[in-house]
Amino acid sequence: MQSDETRFTFDPGRYYSYVDVIKEAFAERCRFNPEYSLRLFAADLGISFPRLSQIMNGRSGLSFSAAQKIGQALGLQPDFLEYFIDLVLSSHGRSKTERTLARSRLQKFGNLTDVHDLSSVAADVLSKWHYLPLIELVGLSPQGARPSRLAHVLGLEISEIIHSLEKLSRLGLVIHGESGTYHKKFEKVVLEAAPGEPLKQFNKEVLRLAYSAIDAHGSNDQVHKATLVAIRRKSIPEAQRFIERMEREFLSQFHEGDRADALYFFSLQFFKFAEKESL
Repeated sequence: MQSDETRFTFDPGRYYSYVDVIKEAFAERCRFNPEYSLRLFAADLGISFPRLSQIMNGRSGLSFSAAQKIGQALGLQPDFLEYFIDLVLSSHGRSKTERTLARSRLQKFGNLTDVHDLSSVAADVLSKWHYLPLIELVGLSPQGARPSRLAHVLGLEISEIIHSLEKLSRLGLVIHGESGTYHKKFEKVVLEAAPGEPLKQFNKEVLRLAYSAIDAHGSNDQVHKATLVAIRRKSIPEAQRFIERMEREFLSQFHEGDRADALYFFSLQFFKFAEKESL
């Protein structure tokens, strides 16, 4: 039984994905017990460690029964448990009808209206670095975005943009409208991508764009900060969880969907520079 100290407060604005709920639950337990591990977490949830790892990395989904079992093991209150299950079903329901019904139930939470989890198509979305920016860019124009303008913004050939938009349309992520324009299908999208080559290449491209932005734009509308942190290895997992929480809270507050009039990259890096043994 989970103690009252580690129970969640029901706040739907913080969770766009059921994976976020699971990660936050793990982080909470680690805060109360620094020796807590993913293997212990898996045992507490009644699933195997490899299965938990796949779920948290977006490589495996959940069924209704598995979602109910995990939600109950997390000690979620009834309203939060129902919400958690609907987050699962909106992405992994057995039928289109089941997924649609789950999304409609989630829409009663205003800031979750039309949120779509891209985890099931993460490999496709990350196969080209510009797919994710395209999904967001077409949402900036209420009248629809034209391939020629998108090609100009992204610095790509128009033929490449058209081919990319056609693929995103087949994946159900953008809509091909009248007069050759494209529209965003979902107000907000979230992506929990598994570690691998597609994610690695995407992150490299984001860093290249950040490097270019330092010289290309003024300093008033962007932030570039870096520092060195002397840290113990045992503190690294908690530092990573802290960064994940910060990212979720930032997106919850500032991602404005179809009300937005600009698109910014929000990028975080936390990596090893040197070790004591190398000195």
